[in-house]
Amino acid sequence: MGELQGWGGQGGRKSEILLSMVVRRAPQGRRPQLVAWFAAGAGRSHLPGVQHATRGTTVPAGRYDPKTGQCTLTRAVVPVRFADQFSSGEESNRPAERRLVSGEVFLRNPAVRQRVLMRAQGKCEWCGEPGFAMADGRVFLETHHVIPLAAGGPDTIANVVALCPNHHREAHHGAKRQEMSDKLLARLSTFGAS
Repeated sequence: MGELQGWGGQGGRKSEILLSMVVRRAPQGRRPQLVAWFAAGAGRSHLPGVQHATRGTTVPAGRYDPKTGQCTLTRAVVPVRFADQFSSGEESNRPAERRLVSGEVFLRNPAVRQRVLMRAQGKCEWCGEPGFAMADGRVFLETHHVIPLAAGGPDTIANVVALCPNHHREAHHGAKRQEMSDKLLARLSTFGAS
């Protein structure tokens, strides 16, 4: 990466310096790519040589003409993607539907859950952070079956951990859920309880 000569107001505009770095550092025959993130409403209404995009407009991050060496930076607001347990993968403006459903559910042993919560002493068994205090003074943690009941996992304290809500969701939906499961099972084996 090139050194930013003049970056701090010592003889060059930031946009000009970035443009010259992109063009100068591009290997022959390779198309350079510059990805720049700007906070929306950062106080700059216009920068020379920068095209503005409105929300929802798809624009390339930069354009480079290999014949002339000209580069155009494009400024856009990139939406941040988040998901929750109700995300379906597609946005919809439909009103919420109601359906009558029936099926089987696993009945969890309340004594197992209570023993696991006592073992955890109010702290997430993954990160060690305390759960939050509820209005009635109890500490909130979620109990999680490391080997799911649906996969034949037992409803015993040797298979259940107390997790903070963030790590409980990560244990179900995270990219490293298998790694979490393996480490939680290893930790549970040290307790020697069933």
